Amino acid sequence: MPLQDTPITLTVPCPSCCGEKCTKLECRSRGGNVKLCGFEEFGEASSPPRFYLEKVIGGSLVICDYHSVTPNVACEDDDCVSPVGWSIEINSAWNCSGPPGCTGTNLGAVSKIEVTDSYPTPGNPGQVTLEFSAYSGITPSCSTVPWSWIGYINGLIFIGSYSGAGSVTAKISSFDGNELGVLFIIDANCSPAPGLCTGTVCTGDGGSDCISECLKDGTRHQAGFSGMQWCVPRKTSTRYAYSGSTAFDPAIDCDVVATDTLTRDSIDQPKGCNPKPSGGFIQATTTAFEPTLSAYVQDSAMNSGSFRGQEAKSVCTNDRRATSCDRYESLQAEDTDEDAIVRLLDSPSGAWSGWQIVDDGEGVTCENPPCCQAAWEIREDRQFEYKEAEWRASIEGLTPGASVTIKISVFRRAYGTIPYSILQVEEYVVSADGGGVAQATGTTLNDEGFQTYVTCTYSEPLPP
Repeated sequence: MPLQDTPITLTVPCPSCCGEKCTKLECRSRGGNVKLCGFEEFGEASSPPRFYLEKVIGGSLVICDYHSVTPNVACEDDDCVSPVGWSIEINSAWNCSGPPGCTGTNLGAVSKIEVTDSYPTPGNPGQVTLEFSAYSGITPSCSTVPWSWIGYINGLIFIGSYSGAGSVTAKISSFDGNELGVLFIIDANCSPAPGLCTGTVCTGDGGSDCISECLKDGTRHQAGFSGMQWCVPRKTSTRYAYSGSTAFDPAIDCDVVATDTLTRDSIDQPKGCNPKPSGGFIQATTTAFEPTLSAYVQDSAMNSGSFRGQEAKSVCTNDRRATSCDRYESLQAEDTDEDAIVRLLDSPSGAWSGWQIVDDGEGVTCENPPCCQAAWEIREDRQFEYKEAEWRASIEGLTPGASVTIKISVFRRAYGTIPYSILQVEEYVVSADGGGVAQATGTTLNDEGFQTYVTCTYSEPLPP
């Protein structure tokens, strides 16, 4: 193998003054058209445009319907922010007269009754009133009979019964299947033991305000509460919650997404404007901006090329408004020119071609620009050309051991323009092998935005 020294780079006006043309100049190349993958950036495109492999959606939009009752008044609010809950706990002991051998009976009634939900009347829920009475009779043999209750909700009657000691939560089903707690009154055929009657009623949001007292009513004791009221908001609402991502995998396909988990969760709330964050009807989606509802939302001030979001206008339109909005789409994992070039060179197009003799057919080595040409197009859209080239120069018919200077003239032009002009000359001092051949190899210069090719000449050989 001939000796090849480090090249010396010179700048010369033309290749013709550099000596005789090489016996043979060969070239091999690899590359081709490069394509970026992914989603286009949002809004006005950058120059060049940017692309991202993944899109993520999130946030939510709450649309509240007010069901205003006052004529010509839209989005009329009411005093109800959320349902006001209440509960009652009764802990009573009863000493009752009975037949011989029955000195007394202690019911030990400990019951906690609580409101767990409520049924609104769309458009006019108003105040909901509960009135329940429960009682337990005492038989002559001192045994108890099951407690039973009768109740009214806004005048509609419900009847049921339950039995058992300890902590009991009595519930009924309302019109829409939701459960309602009940308030009950214990009615016994005797008087309570002194100091053993206690009753606690808790009202307020979550049952936070509590009052304890002993309630008596003659010889037939009644312990409990009735006529409780709480407010159900007139407003109803829906939350649209978004989640998931969709992504391209360039190793699989640049035109079809590889994964897609984008979903929209629609959560209805029949009592107010604060729906739960999840638990509604989930379905696949392609965007975080459906339903559109443009009358209620506006673009976020945070919008950029890789992020777009919306925020609530908070303006009443047709008796409804967006009470909150932070839904968004975010582009991630940017695909770059460098990433695309790596993919190209890892593909079949990245395999080196075989060595081919460079000749334009007119005997002037490598004057034809495509000969041993490297190219790197400046990207203006999604695709661009990228091509690498390697050259191999040979001088034949030399005396073995003789040294020659192989001169590689580098010609370059801005991509797609004419003409080429000489950029530099690279010199390689090599010695002829035993067969009288001196050879040098190298890579054609490849700068972004240019097309480059090489020609080959050599100086007269020096004596061995």
